[in-house]
Amino acid sequence: MMRRFNIAILFLAWLAAPLALLTLAAPLLVPRWLAFDMLSHFAVHGGLYLAVLLSASLFRRHFVRLFIAGGLVAAAGAFGLPFLWQAALPGGAAPGGGTKVLSFNLHGWANTDLAAIEALLRHERADLVLLLEFTRSQKPLLRRLRAIYPHQADCTGHSLCRLALLSRYPLSDVHLTPRDYDRHSPALANAVVALPSGPVRFLGTHVTRPTDPHGQRAHLGHVARLAAGEARLPVIAAGDFNAVPWSFLIREFQQKSGLRCFNRFSPTWPMQPIGLAQFPIDQICAGKPFTRGAFRALPATGSDHRPVAAILNR
Repeated sequence: MMRRFNIAILFLAWLAAPLALLTLAAPLLVPRWLAFDMLSHFAVHGGLYLAVLLSASLFRRHFVRLFIAGGLVAAAGAFGLPFLWQAALPGGAAPGGGTKVLSFNLHGWANTDLAAIEALLRHERADLVLLLEFTRSQKPLLRRLRAIYPHQADCTGHSLCRLALLSRYPLSDVHLTPRDYDRHSPALANAVVALPSGPVRFLGTHVTRPTDPHGQRAHLGHVARLAAGEARLPVIAAGDFNAVPWSFLIREFQQKSGLRCFNRFSPTWPMQPIGLAQFPIDQICAGKPFTRGAFRALPATGSDHRPVAAILNR
């Protein structure tokens, strides 16, 4: 019986190996078929799987025990280490002349814990906050936070927009536009923010899901063109990009926009149902003269996403 079990484990282990290898090869295959970029989300998992498989294969007599033990260790690493591997980001306002930006996908109507969201935003005291999947039921947050964020804009009245922008500093040239299927443009918050260190152009967006890679490319391309076309002001972009930082689409976005994205490996989704986010799909990006001072994913507070916050130095 044990022999049959061992043979079954050995067979299944090697049967899954090509799929794990495919996740690592996805960046090379994307030029042939863009849909391969979706596999990039699982590159870390695929790499860990192959490492365990090859390590256990060096000791054939003990393969099954080593494979199972190594798998448990790798799973613990995949689930736990990303939460520890991130720069410290203190609560409260950004120190010195830094600018603190926070982006949070609230998970729409499903997130009813307004008190927890308010407490998080009060604690973080970011200079600029982007809220995504922001609904009418969450609109009381704007009134409660007006003393901290007197400059606000939102588009909760449109089902294809659902963004809110909160700022400690004056906003101008504000445009909140819904997703446009004909023009292949995403929901977008576009505004000039009069920071103490100088005005900046802020672009906040919610990109479509990885199951629509051509839509993702169009959405990211639209934001990249806006960023690259801003000749007068520095640009900060943030939001739910629905793509991991090592994917072809994010690398292409950075190349075309001239921005650098700062979430390297802080997982933000999915936080439901068990609270173990695996994919760093929420981003904060900035162009020159900004550099990253610190970046962190924060507690989810009722959402299936963790918020992200970055301190940008100028």
